[in-house]
Amino acid sequence: MENLAFNFGAPPSILSNVHQRILDARSSGKLSDCESDVLSLLTDHRDGPRSGRSKAMQISEMQGILSRRSGHAYSDRSIKDAVKQLLEVHEVPIGSSRARGCSGYFLLESDEDLQASERPLKGELLSIARRLKALNPKSTFARQLVGQIQMEVEQ
Repeated sequence: MENLAFNFGAPPSILSNVHQRILDARSSGKLSDCESDVLSLLTDHRDGPRSGRSKAMQISEMQGILSRRSGHAYSDRSIKDAVKQLLEVHEVPIGSSRARGCSGYFLLESDEDLQASERPLKGELLSIARRLKALNPKSTFARQLVGQIQMEVEQ
């Protein structure tokens, strides 16, 4: 399982970084069972690594495979939390897509994947900032936040 000699199709600098982050996460000794199972599923799938949006894996598919593999019946929330921890704590570049036909989680392999994963998150941030501004229209923080996020989203 430690052999991650696969080609993501991205430039070598991105490949080596992704590879190292995966190895670091695995060797940290800090992964929960669910985090470890999700990471293994994304990297060691029988059809090759789940890299790139076209290979995104839906939570329901992950649950089925993990249930058969490990006997664990992970909830949607458990898988979402595992992905969140892998990304935020262990810095494993896991993207997500909400697009029809390729929705789910995947390992980032290109700048296009990164941008596609960022787009809905930026939209959510803008929506939250607008709600914050609506709750307190006099808040300088909320007005500035909306402006900054809107500029970023429009780029």
